[in-house]
Amino acid sequence: MGIHDRKYMQDETTDSVGSAGMFWARVLTVMLAAYLTFFCVRVPLPFLFKLPILIGLFFLIRYLWRLPGTLARDSLVAYGQVAVRDENFMKAAYNFERALELDPNHVRTAIRLLAAYEASNQVTKSRQLILTLNGAVIPIALVEQFEHLVSEYRLVTLENARGGRRVKLGET
Repeated sequence: MGIHDRKYMQDETTDSVGSAGMFWARVLTVMLAAYLTFFCVRVPLPFLFKLPILIGLFFLIRYLWRLPGTLARDSLVAYGQVAVRDENFMKAAYNFERALELDPNHVRTAIRLLAAYEASNQVTKSRQLILTLNGAVIPIALVEQFEHLVSEYRLVTLENARGGRRVKLGET
């Protein structure tokens, strides 16, 4: 076994830097929330003037709390797309799986993962992923690609839904 045959060494990457970065981003978000809340409460204004500021602060902190996860998911999807472009479908599937772990309801990532499974001939994982998509709303732009990917495994019925088509799966 040569040094170039050791794919396991190249593919198994630890995500300690990403997890630590997300941890510290959230710690800083909590500290910022505490500081701004304390500052807002200490300002000598009537409560009716403070209420819109506190509501805005709530939505800002909620946005900042979700931001690291969204950025991490987007970067993993980008890595997966680069791997697809390089025709390394196993690596693409790995990155799409990690992105889907961060945001399980992101349908576009699930369809990309399904395409990577299809290209790398991972039939059992494809079927498991298709089962999780039952009831999901597929955006109109992705319906044709989704039908192509799913058609050989299961019978797909698409119903109209707000923003796309709702998936109903049945056995073929």
